[in-house]
Amino acid sequence: MLKRYNSSLWLSSYCDKIWFSAFHHPEFLAIHAAIYNVLPVHFTFSYKGEVVVAISTFEKNGKIVTPNHFLRTGFWINPNYSDIHKLTFLKEMLGQLTSIYSSIKFHLPVEINDIRPFVWNGFKFNLMHTYEKNLNSENYHTNILRMLKKPDPGFSFTTLEADFSNVLKLHQRDFYRFGIRRRNVKRYVPLLQKLRDNGFLIDLNLKIDDEIVASNLVLLNKLQKKAYIVLIAKSEKWYQFGTHAKIYHHSFKFLEKEGYIVADLFGADLPGFALFKLKFTVELKHYYQVYYSEGAYLKRKIIFKFKNVLKKILL
Repeated sequence: MLKRYNSSLWLSSYCDKIWFSAFHHPEFLAIHAAIYNVLPVHFTFSYKGEVVVAISTFEKNGKIVTPNHFLRTGFWINPNYSDIHKLTFLKEMLGQLTSIYSSIKFHLPVEINDIRPFVWNGFKFNLMHTYEKNLNSENYHTNILRMLKKPDPGFSFTTLEADFSNVLKLHQRDFYRFGIRRRNVKRYVPLLQKLRDNGFLIDLNLKIDDEIVASNLVLLNKLQKKAYIVLIAKSEKWYQFGTHAKIYHHSFKFLEKEGYIVADLFGADLPGFALFKLKFTVELKHYYQVYYSEGAYLKRKIIFKFKNVLKKILL
């Protein structure tokens, strides 16, 4: 049975569950909702009183939406069920969702690697890739080790800079350098600020004097001890000192000390980033962006039926 929750009931019902990640947290969703003008929504699908699937996402104008590219959907499937039950329940739940919403988009977590029920319900998908770094391992490629040994003019590693605006300026420059539209940047900046203010995001930085020379912005999934390094920025003039390798190394050590087990590095689908991050001895993971459009699905069904009729006539 599919059940919808408001944020307060969701928090009181499930905040102590082991699967309750940052992406399920109403405060995390509320920050995005305020920036992107969407409504947080939560669902469970239960069988005999036990939760089989738990989802936290957003809706707007009769659609389930994912507002930005680095947001992962809070989507959990109970691992205690058999594969047969999980496929059956997920197919049924998705069928109920597609009867309510004309369009649906999820960015599924890496733990969900079987998307057949989505396909069976008319979803299309994009296969995406990321890297996960075991923070207990410091086994790096020789190229990274060489960069770490480079002398520097006196960099210091800092966390949660007192003046976050200096960190944001460095990231803004990278946004524009990589061609991100200004209207999107205008939303990213207050989003990052609010996530940081509410403890969901931290900045890990290399600086010299008052200048930020490299910075990682990290989403914290505290309950699961998993960190997401969603953005990296660096000043090109300090590149020769190995800042791009050093910021990752210092970030890994800091997160490990804070009790985090794994870091998701993002960016494994872009050739230059993918090859560089691979040198930190990481594990390749895939995840799926799945999306459903009622109009497109009905069109495909009509075309499929037409082809079958045409085959029978021709045969």
